[in-house]
Amino acid sequence: MTILLVSATIGGVLLGRFIMPATVLPYLSQYALWLLLILLFGIGIELGSSDSLGKRILSIKPRSLLLPITSALGTLLGAGIAAFLLGVRIPLGLGIGAGFGWYSLSSLLLAELAGPEIAAIAFLANVIRELIAIPLIPWLFRQNFGLAAITPGGATTMDVTLAVVSRVTDEETTLIAFYHGVVLSVLSPLLVTLFGGR
Repeated sequence: MTILLVSATIGGVLLGRFIMPATVLPYLSQYALWLLLILLFGIGIELGSSDSLGKRILSIKPRSLLLPITSALGTLLGAGIAAFLLGVRIPLGLGIGAGFGWYSLSSLLLAELAGPEIAAIAFLANVIRELIAIPLIPWLFRQNFGLAAITPGGATTMDVTLAVVSRVTDEETTLIAFYHGVVLSVLSPLLVTLFGGR
């Protein structure tokens, strides 16, 4: 997955720089937005079609249900501090951080709200978060960080990094990781839009 992600990004950069005419770019943005909406619709269908998902989530301990909230607050705090130190407007920094690792969503929304430069920064920041999370999550579990080891994955703990969590831990923790990713995936478009439009 990492190789595909990096290869697709590099291929897109080369294509955009040397081959693709500038007149095509507005259409690409519109098609990407429609593909994203289809993806979100598919995630909704997948979540709604699981008969046992609600029961399994209700079986999670109440304290564990707060994990995505603390994860979101920690991410936004870090993004706000980074924005301040780098001289970026704090709302924009929060909008970039609010992608929670969901690079396709955050970059598309911020392209519309704040322009292509901020969208590119959001894309890279959230891709890097995912790439760091893949080796970091197993290491944190080995160091006995408990459920906090899930948080580097952000929204990706419902898909890409869920496989990493399930490989190094038990079924209950994997379920919590999935729940963590679902909540952050719901919060992400709301928060990116809220902060990125300021």
